[in-house]
Amino acid sequence: VLMPDANASSIIYLVARQLGPVFSGLISMAILAAIWSTGPALLLIISTTITRDFYRGLINKNPTDKQELNCNRLVAVIIGIGASMLGMVSSSILNSMLGAFQIRSVVGVVLVVALFWPKVNSNAAFWSMLIGGIVAAGWFFAGNPFGISAFWPALVVTLIILVILSLKSGKEVS
Repeated sequence: VLMPDANASSIIYLVARQLGPVFSGLISMAILAAIWSTGPALLLIISTTITRDFYRGLINKNPTDKQELNCNRLVAVIIGIGASMLGMVSSSILNSMLGAFQIRSVVGVVLVVALFWPKVNSNAAFWSMLIGGIVAAGWFFAGNPFGISAFWPALVVTLIILVILSLKSGKEVS
């Protein structure tokens, strides 16, 4: 509203510059604080989830504490490097945030459906969220082909998988 002709990828900085150096400094500190406060926590969540669910669940069913810690560290380094590389090629932090919200929106869709449809089970929810999230990520990183937001193809894939696997199971779980 303040600058309708401004480029969306740099609007935060343009508004901060227009408001003066004090507000520019505050906005810059807010962005850095948001990154530094959430980045390590998200990295720890991801590495712990991968270590506990995939390493312990599929690769080594009874790891020692040391093996689990080493796996957690290795995964944290790999994810950290990968996230840093993605961040360095990103043209806009707001666009990246939008993509992240579209990718994780499939989880919200599954939760809402599960609230109203008792046939949704954990297997159907897991696979629909996983594959829907992969579709959303792929669509987003492909540059939103045909001008279609990543949410829409992910929504279609998520709902199809959720319905098929839920009906296949036949159990009422949710």
